[in-house]
Parts: sequence; C-alpha cells; structure tokens
Amino acid sequence: MIRKFEAIDVKKAMESIKEELGSDTLIFSTRKSRRKQDIFGLLGREMVEVVACNSRETFGMSLKGPLFTLYHELLAQGVEEGLAKRLIKNLRASLQPQHLREERWARLFLAEQMMKMIPRPSPAVISGFKPRVIAMVGPTGVGKTTTSVKLAALEALRGGRSVALITSDVERIGAVEQMTSYARAIGVPVEVVVNKKELLRAIAKHRKKDVVIVDTAGRNQHANGWVNELKELLPVEFPIEIHLVLNATTRNDELRRTIYRFMALSVNRLLFCKLDESATFGVIFNQTIYFRLPLSYFATGQRVPNDIERATKIRLVDLILRISYGEG
Repeated sequence: MIRKFEAIDVKKAMESIKEELGSDTLIFSTRKSRRKQDIFGLLGREMVEVVACNSRETFGMSLKGPLFTLYHELLAQGVEEGLAKRLIKNLRASLQPQHLREERWARLFLAEQMMKMIPRPSPAVISGFKPRVIAMVGPTGVGKTTTSVKLAALEALRGGRSVALITSDVERIGAVEQMTSYARAIGVPVEVVVNKKELLRAIAKHRKKDVVIVDTAGRNQHANGWVNELKELLPVEFPIEIHLVLNATTRNDELRRTIYRFMALSVNRLLFCKLDESATFGVIFNQTIYFRLPLSYFATGQRVPNDIERATKIRLVDLILRISYGEG
C-alpha cells in the first residue's frame, strides 16, 4: 500500500518512514505543501509531503528489484491494484530469473503484456458505408467542439480526406460561432442542426464526403432525460461511430460512472482529452480494459489543429511506463 507522510522537513519525514516501514522502502515523490488555515484563521505551516511504500505489504510477500519498482509505478500511475497485481504476477511467472533482475527486460515484457490486454484501437469503422459518420458525445466541459475541429483537421489536412462538420450544440453561447470560425480556417463546411430530421438531411447533403463529424451538445449525465435527447438525435439507419469524449484528469471512479451512463447510447469508442494536463495515465488503461472499449484518439493540448493523435497501444503504455523517456 502506498503511504503518505507529512513532516516539517525531509529529514523528519524520512525518520517517520523508516520507523513505520523499515529500510526496504520506495520513495515515489517529495513535495512541499501548506496546511489549511486553522480555526483562528492563521496561515498554515509549510510542510513536506513524502509518498512511499514498503515492499513487504505487496502481495503478502516481498517483491524485490524491478518487480517492486514496476508494481508501485503502476499504482502511482493510477492503474487499479487488481490489474497491477495481475500484471506483476504474470511477469514473475513468465520471465527467467536473470531477466527479472534486469529492469529494462522486465519493463519491456510488462509493456508487451499491457498491450496484449488493451482492445485494438479503432479510429474507423470498416463497413463500406460512406460517409464515415463520427458522433462526439460526452459530459459538459470536456472539449468536444475543439476536439471535433481537431479531428476534422487531422482527416482533411493530414489524411487528405474530404470532411464536413455538423453541430447540434445550439444551446451553449458562442458554440456555433466557435466551430464556424475554426472550420473556415481549415476549409471545412459546417451545418447546424437541432433535431434528427435536420441531422439526416445534413448527412445526406454531404454524402459524397469521406468523413462527417457530428458535435453534440454537452450533457450533464446526472440530469433526467439526457439519454433520450441524444438517442432521439443520433441516427440508427446506418453505421455510426459514437466516441465518448472524456477528460484524462478525471478520477477513476468518476470516469467509470460517466461511462456507465453514456453506455446507454451504444458508445463504441473512448476518446481522451487533456492528456497534457495529466501527470498519470493509468485511468485510461483501467477504463479501456474494464469496458472492453477501444481507444480512438488522444487530444494533447489546446492548439487547433495540431494537438490530436490517433490512440495506439504503444503510446498509452509508454505514457504509463515511460519507456521512451529513458532512451537517448
């Protein structure tokens, strides 16, 4: 179990860690923090916060060397404990003893095992239907409109495909103007719709396009009736990709609740935004494994049209294990 220690300085924190956990300890992070104001309104005292763990608490037995390091790296990255244990147990059972002692070998094998678990990333539906229709759904504030424009640019400017944008986000002030401005800059037409009939008409208008991207209004998944609103909008007459747009900085339990609620829309892709604002990426791994839903794209910043990329297994695993960060 990962433990957090707080003291007035690093020396005091390390003394507490050694007293409670012993000498066989892994330090994950050290940072300064400030306690909240007390009841008298005085400023909190600056403290040092150290996150550490003892290997004796792992699996009920000792993990040493690379296994110990990798297991707790997975936990520190937000990978769920059950998944982390499963991966490390498989690693220990599969590698030769000499490779278990070499962190580079163990890390690469762990990466291979993680990639085998991840559903195949699927940015496209191979159905023979044209155009390819992509609908962006998700909670409010995750960046669906910006991501829709980025994806349009990725397909049009880099992929050389003909693209049209459709928005049903007529409730949010400035949303249509924002999309129209971006679309004009990348040379992509925009249609505004308010119901399914208008949406079908807009898709038919652009039936010769390669890709049609539909940006839907953000929904508070806690509100009543939002599922039916989106169900009434999205067509079922032909194949459609429904990408659930999520924030990579969201807590694991909240992500899971959000995905559960949107599954009523037959979501078939997960698209994660704001990777540039996140320091840990285990939550992405957790959700794609738990729901068996493939990842489609990663949005990695604010720049339009640059900060979007196709999601790949190797990219996600590298974000978690940081393999390429150690290469020259």
